[in-house]
Amino acid sequence: MTSESGKSGKTTHEETPVTDTARKYASDAIETASQKAGELERKLRAESERLGGRVDATRREATQQFDDTLATAEDYIRKEPVKAAGIAFAAGVLAALVLRR
Repeated sequence: MTSESGKSGKTTHEETPVTDTARKYASDAIETASQKAGELERKLRAESERLGGRVDATRREATQQFDDTLATAEDYIRKEPVKAAGIAFAAGVLAALVLRR
């Protein structure tokens, strides 16, 4: 609590041991929470960077695998166009049968 002292208009703290103790505990709790939040943020950022790197590597690997498969299919179509058309027709018939049900 504060009280005004005379004509000077200055405020001073009265002795408040319970309030001072509560203020200290609250300040300590805020400091501890702040430190733990900072530590958690650092851990989350590090894990996010690690996982981001794994996602990028997996994406590159999947893209490469898709490109390889596409190149293989294109080569087969060029070498065996009649067989490729037959396979495409058979796949279409199977898809139509499955989707009708």
